[in-house]
Amino acid sequence: MESNLDTIQVNRKKLKTHVEKVHEDIISKPNECNDYIRTTKKLIALYTVPFIFSYLILHGTLARNEIFIDSYASQVKMLTLYEVSTDLVDIFSIIKKSRQIQRLNIRMDEKIVPQSLQQIHLGKLPYLTKVLAWRGSSVNMEYFRRLLEIAPNLYHLEVNFEFIRSLLDNEYICELFRRRITHLYISIPTTIDVESVVSSISRLTTIATSLKHFYLSLLKDYKASELTILDILKYLPNCHCLISFGIVDIIITKELVSKDIHRWILENSTLYDYKPFFVDYTGNIFRLWF
Repeated sequence: MESNLDTIQVNRKKLKTHVEKVHEDIISKPNECNDYIRTTKKLIALYTVPFIFSYLILHGTLARNEIFIDSYASQVKMLTLYEVSTDLVDIFSIIKKSRQIQRLNIRMDEKIVPQSLQQIHLGKLPYLTKVLAWRGSSVNMEYFRRLLEIAPNLYHLEVNFEFIRSLLDNEYICELFRRRITHLYISIPTTIDVESVVSSISRLTTIATSLKHFYLSLLKDYKASELTILDILKYLPNCHCLISFGIVDIIITKELVSKDIHRWILENSTLYDYKPFFVDYTGNIFRLWF
C-alpha cells in the first residue's frame, strides 16, 4: 500500500510539472493548443489513476509514454495494444519492461510510422506464451524474429493470413516456428482466394510440424465450400503432433450435414490411413480431433 501511495505522490508531482509546461507552451504557441490539450488528457489518465492492473487495453501512443513503461509495465500480464505499427517495432519500446507479460494482443495500423529499433534495449520475456495479431497486413519479419528470440516460451499465435504468408519466405523464422509454435489460429480475409489459402497451408504444414492445435477462421461472406475441407485435410498428416483442426464459419450443405460427415471424409480422403479421427459440425464450425 505504501509503495502505491509513493507512486501516486510521484505522479502528482510529474503531472504538476507537465501542466505548468503545457500552460507556458499554450501561451507561447497558441496554434498548437489542441495538440497539447489532447496530450495532457492522455497523460492525466496515467498520472492520476493509481491502478495496478494485470489486464490492460491501451492505445499505442498512451502505452509508449514513459509513465506507463516505468510505473506500470512491469505489472501487466495480459496487454492489448491498438494502433501500433505493422513493423512491430512499436511494441518493443512498450514491452521492454513487461517481464511478467503472458499474452500480447496487437491491433496494427499500416498508417503508423514506426520508430527505430536500434535505440531499444530488449530483455527476455520468459512468461510471454501467446501473441494475437489479427488486424493489419503482413508484418516486418525481422522484428517478429526478434520477438521469437526474446520470448523463448511463445507457443501460441493468432494471426492474419498475410502474417503467415510473409513468414513462409524466411528460413530462419520457419525453423523457430517449426520448433516452437504448437497452437495456431489464422484469420482468412475475403480478399484471399481459396487456392492461395490451400497452397500456403500445404507449405505451412511442412514447416509447422510441431502443431498440436490448428484452426482457420473465415471472415464473413468468405466463399468456401466443404470441398475446401478435403483440400486441406490431405496436408494434415505432415503435422505429426496434431490433436485438433478446425475451420470457423465454413458452410456445409444441409444434405451433407444430415448424412454422416465422418463417413464422407473417409470416402473422399486418405486421412484415416494417417490415424483415427472424430468430427463435429456445429454453428458453422467444423472440428476434427485425432
